[in-house]
Amino acid sequence: MPHDAPAITIRPIGSDEIPVCSRIFHEAETELRTRRNLPVEDPFDDGWLRSALMRSGLTDPAGTLLALDDDGPVAFGSAVRRDDFWFLAFLFVLPRAQARGVGHALIEQLLPPAAERDRVTLATMVESIQPVSTGLYASFGMAPRTPSYTLKGLEDPSRLPALPADLTPTPLTAEVVDACSDLTRELLGFARPQDLTLWLEDRVTATAYLRSDGSVAGYGIYDTDSWVAPIASTDEHLTAAIAGDLLAHQDRPQDAKIGVLGWSGTLLATLLRAGMRMDPDGFYPFVYCSTDASLPHPAYVQYAAFLP
Repeated sequence: MPHDAPAITIRPIGSDEIPVCSRIFHEAETELRTRRNLPVEDPFDDGWLRSALMRSGLTDPAGTLLALDDDGPVAFGSAVRRDDFWFLAFLFVLPRAQARGVGHALIEQLLPPAAERDRVTLATMVESIQPVSTGLYASFGMAPRTPSYTLKGLEDPSRLPALPADLTPTPLTAEVVDACSDLTRELLGFARPQDLTLWLEDRVTATAYLRSDGSVAGYGIYDTDSWVAPIASTDEHLTAAIAGDLLAHQDRPQDAKIGVLGWSGTLLATLLRAGMRMDPDGFYPFVYCSTDASLPHPAYVQYAAFLP
């Protein structure tokens, strides 16, 4: 950091400071997109961001930090911890404060305690148009592992695979949250009952897929913005069938969106055959970065770029 740069103070955000984080995010993204000749969202709809930060406040109350200099807030970072898995959900710095080590300092304070880091997987998602950020995360061992593609618009539902005859879709309830959490642990190595419980409270459609003996073979969720995720099942072919079931029952399948890691080749091929396409206007993939060289299970579809 230059010797004449204003000193930086880092502290937890207050409950009323989420709009401050929203402003920082918007200014940083606007500058980045303008520099890359990409469309800028105007007006900016920050409902999803506020919801994500409020959710993090419920599950990880100490996981969102605000950085300030003499002129006020300049950056924020947010991370979640699930068992021995740590995920950097957000890290944004105002353009005027970039290249001053602020992001590095925020990550240092958000990381798990030093005594635990050897057994904790660190991960994040980064826009592929941000090479500086990618380099920052790599300096903490979070190397780029695989792209994540956003597919949009379902043209031909008839090309989606059908569910196996012995599976019954049923609304996801609190009674099967533990079984769904166990399935997530099998696929990803960590459980997330707190996330599943919150999804039950604010999602339009949350479905469990039950075998004839009542056991859970998978689950899937989609929201009012037509995002399909997360999805989990016992194998990647069943995940593709669950994705097809969720997409086929949406009111506006032509507006459907789903983010798929490049590792999930079966699901990607299935959705592309059904007419979903990568956004041609300003398309760029996200990149999954991690200290663990093993990739997320191909039978799992991540929730979003800010929560796996």
